[in-house]
Amino acid sequence: MSVTMTQAVEAVKSMFEENGWRYKFDEESMIFTTGFNLSETKLGSTNISILIRPVYDDPEHCFRINSYAGIGLKADSDNIQQVCEYITRANYGLNFGNFELDFSDGEIRFKVSYNVKDGLVGFDALDDMISQPVTMLNQYGNGLMSVIMGMMSPEEAIRKAEEEE
Repeated sequence: MSVTMTQAVEAVKSMFEENGWRYKFDEESMIFTTGFNLSETKLGSTNISILIRPVYDDPEHCFRINSYAGIGLKADSDNIQQVCEYITRANYGLNFGNFELDFSDGEIRFKVSYNVKDGLVGFDALDDMISQPVTMLNQYGNGLMSVIMGMMSPEEAIRKAEEEE
């Protein structure tokens, strides 16, 4: 049975509602947005966007669901190389999702993606699109802040972040 993008939207809405999470949905852009407190890091909070986008030759039945978790901090020209090293070290060995750094403006985010073709990602997988970014930002957020502020080297910050897991 083929699953349409409309069914995927309904599945994401159900995931938010079953968890009791507040969200906004822009039907025109097919983007869900929500925010979460980060209880284990000084980052404070994250804004998460879930995008549903067509891919392949059959855009109604083949699509990608991406989750992006942004933070309020950006790398600047003085620390972008150190931040890049930190997130590269953080990404090494991650099984699911990854940190990204935009060299043009210093934006840092965590991304999770699923490709869907003739099927639907289950509730647990959709839930992971929220929980995984929150978990990773909680684990690596303090180290990221330490590197941005020049208080630790990327290697020291990763060591500390991964000791605490």
